[in-house]
Amino acid sequence: MASVTRVNGIPPVNAGNTVSTSQIALFVIDAGGDLRTEDDAANEACELILSVVQPLAYCFVNDNSGQLSVVCDGHSVTAASLQGRIRELGATAGPNDYDASGATVTAATTFVVA
Repeated sequence: MASVTRVNGIPPVNAGNTVSTSQIALFVIDAGGDLRTEDDAANEACELILSVVQPLAYCFVNDNSGQLSVVCDGHSVTAASLQGRIRELGATAGPNDYDASGATVTAATTFVVA
């Protein structure tokens, strides 16, 4: 039997790496403060952040870290562009004057679904 060299298939599988086989991108957002009181009314920080990020999926951490994970269409979005969008919300975003001006966004290095 002749040997066959594989030329198609999934990207290399390496433990500890986040790999996308489609046009999606995963990011971790540090929104700059506790979001637990910013999710129960219209135009509060959670809604405002989601409106500028436009994620395909997201998860807010239920603690005071202000962290959320998002899955986005990766065609034309980067961590820097998302960070800029969130920071443009300013230091007095929404009815509770949430300070989004120091938010940071990084590309995700892990992906866990529980």
